[in-house]
Order: sequence, then structure tokens, then C-alpha cells
Amino acid sequence: MLKKISSNSAWTLKAFRIIWSSQSIAAIGIAIHNIALPIIAIHLLHASAIEVSLISTARYLPNLLFSISIGSFVDRSDRKFIAIYAELTRFILVLSIPILYTFYFINIPFLILIAFLIGIARIFFELSLSSLFPIVIPPDKRLSANANLQVISSVGEISGPGVAGFIINIIGATSSLLINAATFFLSAIFIAKLPIEAKDRKSNISSQKESFFDGFHELLSRPVLMGIILVGAISNFAFMAVQSVYFIVTLKLFGFNTLIASSLLIFSGIGSLVGNISARWLHIFFSVKFLMLFSIILMIIGSIIMSFARGPIWITSILISIGYFLWGLCLGLFNIYSATYRQKVVPPEAMGKLVGAARTLIYGAMPLGSLSGGLIVDFLGSRYVFLFNCLINLISLVILFFSLRKVDKILL
Repeated sequence: MLKKISSNSAWTLKAFRIIWSSQSIAAIGIAIHNIALPIIAIHLLHASAIEVSLISTARYLPNLLFSISIGSFVDRSDRKFIAIYAELTRFILVLSIPILYTFYFINIPFLILIAFLIGIARIFFELSLSSLFPIVIPPDKRLSANANLQVISSVGEISGPGVAGFIINIIGATSSLLINAATFFLSAIFIAKLPIEAKDRKSNISSQKESFFDGFHELLSRPVLMGIILVGAISNFAFMAVQSVYFIVTLKLFGFNTLIASSLLIFSGIGSLVGNISARWLHIFFSVKFLMLFSIILMIIGSIIMSFARGPIWITSILISIGYFLWGLCLGLFNIYSATYRQKVVPPEAMGKLVGAARTLIYGAMPLGSLSGGLIVDFLGSRYVFLFNCLINLISLVILFFSLRKVDKILL
């Protein structure tokens, strides 16, 4: 058994080690970026819940508007070239925030614009890299590769919030973005070293209009994949309803300081890390169908627990920590199994347009969730945003159950 697992390890591939290094460097910076922007808006610009949620909305709105067209463009272009320049673009955009803040040229509309542009660059990078992934990673090593990449994300989530909170308390939120900018620059350097032949960097597709419809056609022709992606979209909608107003709720309503509020997010990373590490081993004892359904149930339980967050700070902190741990565990398991299944059933030459269509649904739901969170907190109160999350995830559980009910085995 150990010998078989070792032979399927992605660590034997140079291309995977380069991708892993690139993502490892960027993970901490991304975590800092996700915390620094709302902190800048709340503490320096005195933003309301709606304004903070608009920044989050702007970051994910490009997924709804441009994912398919960018996916079509990526399939016809040099994917490695796009990935490199997308990272360099994010480097420049993030770096502009502390530079312009030095000259007092920063406000909520500016942060919304920068978040929107960073969101566009992120789509270019992730679609190009996801299209290259099946080319450089053989099928028998993809589960290992996906699990190891998810571990990177989890480690970033674990260390990132604590590091971000500490840095913000010491040097300020704007200065912390210098670290984030540096990680994007280093990530571009690693991607430039990715060993991919020129003929594999792009594929030929007849037209953008055809690719636009082909992306959704690929999804609709695979009912199980469509169901999984729809569940991902609904879960992201529910998650962003809470995440977009997290710092408004914890800093202004619960009375946390920046370090405590950011440190509690560590538990989401811990849960995700536990899920990522255990994903392959859980698959030995349980069916993937059961594990995917169970992961959504964990998210529902986490939402219920957090809806009771009130009273002394230590009690509120414990409830928030437990809830985020369960959310992280859910996402860690669900993301690995869904990504591996997608890579199994979708050919590399169609990956760009299909992932573009999938992102339109999955990430396109996030700006809508962000706006919903801001409206709920402003008009109803913080408790209701957690109950709203619970209700939406109940809907996703039902959809996933019916999508998988006739499937005996969806992974290798």
C-alpha cells in the first residue's frame, strides 16, 4: 500500500514542484491581502457594512462578468505567458495601494476599483494555470497534486491571518500589502520556470462565440459535474454573505481588536488542512458520495453554532472558532474531490472554457452573496447572516444529494 501511494505522489514531477513553490509563496500574501483591504476600509476610511461588502463584491464580480470570455481567450493563447503576466499585474495593483496611500490618494471607490482589477487578473492566472495543470500532471498523480495544493492553501489560511493581524498592529494595514505584492512577483518568477513545450501552451478553438456556448454545453452534458458546480456556487454565495461582513461584525459589533478578529480565521485554515490531509485516507473507508454530502452538513452545523455567538468575548471567540473550523473542513474535502473529478472527465483542450463557465457560476455567486451579507447586517443584524448561511446550505445539500444519488463511484 505504501509503495503504491508513493508511486502516485506528485512530488516526483518537476512541474508540480514548481507550481507548488509558486502557490506556497503566494498563499501568505493572499491571506494578508484578504484581511488588509477590509481593515483599511473600516479603520482608515470608516466604511459601513455595505461599503465593506462592496469591496468584496468588486473582487469577485469579474468572475460573473468575464470568466467565460477569458476562458475562451486562454484556450487560444499562450497559457504560460498569461499566467506570468497576470501575476505581474496583481503585483503592480497591490503595490499601488500603499504607494498612493502615502500621497493621501485613497478612498472607498479607489479600493473598489483596485479590488475589481485584481479580480480580473486573478481569473487570467487561475484559468491559465488550471488549463496547464492536466497537461503537466498525469492522471494517476492528480489526486496527490490537488491534495498537496490544497494543503498550501490551508497553511496560508492558518498562518496568514495571524501574521496579517500581527503585521497590521506593528506596521499598519497598508504597509502589510508590500509583502503581498512581493509574493505575486516571486510567483511569476516560478511560473516562468515551468517546463512546458510551446505546442502545449495553447489549443485552437474556432471562435469565442462558439467557446462561450461550448463551456456551458460541456457542463450540461455532464449532470454530475453540473450538480457539483451548482452546489459550489450556492455554498460560495452563503459563505460570502458572512465573510464579506466578518470584520464589521467582529470589530464593531463583537468588540474584537484586529489581532483577535484575524486570528480566529486561523481555525478555518486548520479545518481545511485537516480535510486536505485526510481526504485520500477517508476515501479508503468511505465513498466520495458520502464524504461530499457530509462536508456540506459540516458547513450547516458550523453556521448554526456561529448564530449563537454573543455575550463575553471569550464565549463568542470559541463559537466563531468552532464554526470556522467546520467550514474549513467542509471546503477542504469538497474542493479536492470536486477538482479531481473535473480533471478526470474533462479533456485538457476543453478545460479553459469549461472552467470559465464553472467559474461564472461558482465565483459569480460570490459578489451576490457579499451584497446580501451587507444588507442583512445593516437591516436585520449579525445573527441573521449566520442563519441565512445555514438556510442556503440546506438547499445546496438537497441539490447535491439528488445529483449524486445514482452515482456509485465518481473518482478513480
